[in-house]
Amino acid sequence: MHADPLYTARKDFSAGVVWKKIRGVDTLVVNNGADGPVDIAHPVLVGRVSDDRPWLEPHGSFNPKYDPEKAIKQAKLAITVVSPIGDPDFEVDFTPSINSLINVQKAIATSNMHQHLLISIGEGTGIRLNFPIWEKKTEQNKDGGAERFTKSYAVNDECEPWFTTMKEKHYIKQFPLYDSKDDLIQDISVLEDKLVGALVEVTFSLKHYYITSKTDKPNDTFTAIIENITILKPPPTVSHGPYRSLLSPKKKPARRIQTPLGISTRGKQINAAKSFIPVPQPIFTPKGTAINPSGSASSTASSSSSHTLDDSQQEGDENDDEGRQQSPKRPRLV
Repeated sequence: MHADPLYTARKDFSAGVVWKKIRGVDTLVVNNGADGPVDIAHPVLVGRVSDDRPWLEPHGSFNPKYDPEKAIKQAKLAITVVSPIGDPDFEVDFTPSINSLINVQKAIATSNMHQHLLISIGEGTGIRLNFPIWEKKTEQNKDGGAERFTKSYAVNDECEPWFTTMKEKHYIKQFPLYDSKDDLIQDISVLEDKLVGALVEVTFSLKHYYITSKTDKPNDTFTAIIENITILKPPPTVSHGPYRSLLSPKKKPARRIQTPLGISTRGKQINAAKSFIPVPQPIFTPKGTAINPSGSASSTASSSSSHTLDDSQQEGDENDDEGRQQSPKRPRLV
């Protein structure tokens, strides 16, 4: 991966790209020199797809309840990529990638507010990437395959009228998601299942907009547009246990032993329960022993009660010893 000059984790990544206006929009391009050709840069990063706002349903970001006439034109799919913590190959590359993108932003920004590319979420710093759904139909991009894909593209009933209107003059673009064998994943309905939690390689382009208004402070907005995504490692599988293995089981599934962290033996469980809710100890009064008016028994009864408590403690200790002997045979917590 480091052999690619546009891999964002490389130390010299920032030196290999510059900003240039293309059709009025600041666009990141390859640094080919002042007289060289203009090649739109396609940086590459590797990370894990977060579960923070994955807009991966067919309607993407579109919500007909909020200014639908404007929102339908801006509909897009989107993901947030975060550090692949625990990955032996790519975790160390994520922070350098973040630093490279910070440097790229600083190279053109004129305000202190840099928005929509690097975002702070619970998992740390994430990289927000978008994929616009629509492409306007022109004489140059007439395509029978694109036409068929657009007509067959289905969304929920609430969004369907708006999508039907847009389809008259626009194609819906195929989301460029590829599996580890570089085969296109064409089923739009499985994007979230395939992507969230997966280790991915993302190729993208980057644009910059300087935003000013009478009410808000000026800010620099950066938009990363997905060019393609390759799944390097699929999301981890989630075990739901025996209770969801059958829709209507005839017999109750066998219970799986699940020992909480920190309580590893039966003896410790008993002692923990007793310390949380002490078991009331019966007051045993031997025959012939009187109880004084204050409610306390004689020394004989106190001795017997104390003896009963000692037995209880001894029982817990024995259970603890028994648990320690059996603990290697217990199944590990899954």
